Amino acid sequence: MMRSAVGKESASFWDRIYYYVFEADYLADFNRYLPWRYALGCLVMAAAAAGICGWLIHEQAYVLLACIGLAIILGLLWPGVSILGIRAELDFDRQRVREGEPVQVRLRIQNSWPLGIWGLRLRGGFALDSSSGRTDDCSASLAVAPGWRITEFAWKWRPPCRGQYPLTIPRLATGFPFGLWEASRSIEVKQRLIVWPTTFPLHLLPEAAANDRTTEGLTPVNRVGTSGDVLGVRPYRRGDPLRRIHWGQSARHERLIICEQQATACPRVQIVVDLQPEHHGGIGPYSSREWAIRVAASIAEAALRHASLVELVLPDAIVPYDLGPMQRGRILDALARAAPGNVQSLEHMLGQRGCQHPSGLQLVITTFASLKKSSEKLAPQRGRFVVAFAEQCFAGKPSPEPENGADHHFSRLDALRRVFRIDCPHHVVEEMQAIWKELLCAD
Repeated sequence: MMRSAVGKESASFWDRIYYYVFEADYLADFNRYLPWRYALGCLVMAAAAAGICGWLIHEQAYVLLACIGLAIILGLLWPGVSILGIRAELDFDRQRVREGEPVQVRLRIQNSWPLGIWGLRLRGGFALDSSSGRTDDCSASLAVAPGWRITEFAWKWRPPCRGQYPLTIPRLATGFPFGLWEASRSIEVKQRLIVWPTTFPLHLLPEAAANDRTTEGLTPVNRVGTSGDVLGVRPYRRGDPLRRIHWGQSARHERLIICEQQATACPRVQIVVDLQPEHHGGIGPYSSREWAIRVAASIAEAALRHASLVELVLPDAIVPYDLGPMQRGRILDALARAAPGNVQSLEHMLGQRGCQHPSGLQLVITTFASLKKSSEKLAPQRGRFVVAFAEQCFAGKPSPEPENGADHHFSRLDALRRVFRIDCPHHVVEEMQAIWKELLCAD
């Protein structure tokens, strides 16, 4: 055992020596300034070497210098001149799709020059980077645009995340013939693509959405009213309509018995979504921020299917109460357009007049980091519930344990079972469906 341990230590020592001698990059911060890392820099160094050889050794080296200089001039001028004769338009076969659904992208290129243009690339507007979220890398490579002709390219593309595409102004670039320099020109976008967030099914509607303050509507609720299914029977009271008399029970008990019916209401659901980037964890389509948007979209669709009035409150937009398919489109459009950046805090959103005393069901979708800072505005209210994401879990960190002596308002909300936790990035749908089942019995 001792020999094997010594052998491992010796091997690791020589591995470190090999790494520091042959693999370590001591000029990582200066690599972009090194000329031999670029084709143009290599040609300039070769031209300088040819000039020195022609001056010190033999004049024939000047022929090589002239050839290299001609290649440099051609490589720098050709892309810039060829891109001047290009005009391009971009559009999609549909205006709205869901995340991950295929859509056809059409690019029309008009080449005004008699010569064709090779090595075209579509840059910007489509690619998502796993580290920063959005980038302008190459989105598509095109073979050739023939001269004096309009060429149309079409391909299928699946948007990886909700939003408005192109994310930035796309550009058509070419570095032909030698790739020494890449010239580009902006592309005209005829119609932007709106990508709705993915949703998942949530069945039924919590009773808290139709409380005593909601107006009469089409959705039956479990309280006594004048329409709907029969809930039970009771003795006749003066003023009850005769058509509701249960004649069979009246004859059996020798007194008038009335049928009690369900009430119908128009449930109201208010969805408040906290999108502060500093309070969310993770990046890209699987961050807690994007999952919060998907949860909000799923709740809105479930409520609208049950003829509810739904309002969406975002940091930069409010979609007022309404119902029907038009309201569904407005809510999903607003969620798709929700942009990152400096947005209002949850405390400021809950301080608005329409959010302080909800009439119906109010669902606040936030994170635990934001909840601790805004707990004073989250005083327990009838119909108010909180869905909180454990943002550290979505950032790849272990789930934090509850702190001792946590905020009074936060502890009270948690004790009243009005705070529901989502802490598994891989099972958000299952956890939200379980939360929804608990909300069905909440008041």
